[in-house]
Amino acid sequence: MLDRIIAQIALALLSWIDKRIQAGSVAFDADVDRDRLRRAGSRIDEWLREQDRIHSRGQPNTSGTESKDASLHTPKGGVDSKQQ
Repeated sequence: MLDRIIAQIALALLSWIDKRIQAGSVAFDADVDRDRLRRAGSRIDEWLREQDRIHSRGQPNTSGTESKDASLHTPKGGVDSKQQ
């Protein structure tokens, strides 16, 4: 009795696998939703424009605090008089 149950389960499993293999080669194209595609495209376009505005101002320094003109943060003597 147990062997019949196991055989039936094995046959059902093989039948299911065979159906999956045959159905796996069949593809279905999705319906085109032009409105959704346009909305997504406009959002991507807006995001790219925002990224371009951010980068068009110039890249920040790697440290974020250094200045190209050291005299801005240094007293006229070049070294802080308290450190001498």
